[in-house]
Amino acid sequence: MLLSVMVMGTGAASFTDQDEFSDNYAEAAEVLTGMGIIQGYDDGSFLPQRNINRAQVATMIYRAATGDVTDSKISQFVGEDLFDDVNADDWFAGYVNYCGNAELIKGFTPTTFGPNKNVTGYQVLAMILRAVGYDANDEFTGSGWEIRTATTAQQLGILENVQEATLGQPATRELVAELIFRAMLVPTVTYMPAVGYVPVKEADKTTLSLGEREFELTGPTDQTDDWGRPAYRWNYEVSGKSAYTDVAIAPVATHNVATSQCDIATDLGENGKVTVDIYTNGTGNKTTSTISASNTKAMLGGQGTQIEVYDYTNAAGKQVNSLVIVDTYLAQVTDVISIRTDNAGHLSRNALIELDVYSNGYQKAPQT
Repeated sequence: MLLSVMVMGTGAASFTDQDEFSDNYAEAAEVLTGMGIIQGYDDGSFLPQRNINRAQVATMIYRAATGDVTDSKISQFVGEDLFDDVNADDWFAGYVNYCGNAELIKGFTPTTFGPNKNVTGYQVLAMILRAVGYDANDEFTGSGWEIRTATTAQQLGILENVQEATLGQPATRELVAELIFRAMLVPTVTYMPAVGYVPVKEADKTTLSLGEREFELTGPTDQTDDWGRPAYRWNYEVSGKSAYTDVAIAPVATHNVATSQCDIATDLGENGKVTVDIYTNGTGNKTTSTISASNTKAMLGGQGTQIEVYDYTNAAGKQVNSLVIVDTYLAQVTDVISIRTDNAGHLSRNALIELDVYSNGYQKAPQT
């Protein structure tokens, strides 16, 4: 007999509305939120499907392009008079004015910006690609600018997770996060008339992305929590302090009963034999085993045990299959002592149970 609880993952960033994200978008939102470029909400949510306006995106572009996520320098740009619909007392004035002066944004007309209008994916791409160094020849303006913007982003790999058909629609918060984050990972460029766009090289001949230049952003690297659950780690600096975000990798299946090798193989999409790393009650108990899709008898786990099945590509591009097995019980009943009655049949002692109580993986003395 076991007393058990569910064991949940810790140590990785997540939102309370994590299940509302589209596939592959949560990573960008979590990292940019950790860096301070985008902000979540006080209740821990991100609201990934909410639309976003042009002023809000200008704010994010300012922070991504300058590294000033605390907005400590924004006040100096408030008084600029670039657009008739951006006033000095508007909360977004400094962000829009900075981006306008730096030619990262363009208005609908020379004198109007439309700060409260919904932004499209194409517009976000144009803004962030200008921060990377593109659009030196105004190729993101005029007839057909959307196609030229998307083509540039496609060639850079920014749209790998994005359906291009969504770019012309009002952008959601998750899409904006994805576009900005992926653009921050490509090398910054400068335009040379003889050869076109070339990567900007530092004194030591290295090239830097916008994320590296402004935040010393590096990653991803592989990480596991104390139980062996995998995650991608992104390291960066914010306001001179080192920080990181661990983005949890979701299991493809979870079991809380005895489960056959056959079922585990099915979870992994395998119809033969597959090698898996197995973590039992923590990373210190790692083994490697072969799971067979034809073996319906050999069982893993059972009552009081949680099995999490992972099938993912690690940071080095290698396919990894792993199982995280956690004994979730709090105590095990090792003995039951029956009730005691007197000669008249009256209850003189209640029934008792003896427990082996567990805490942090260590067994304590039996308790009754």
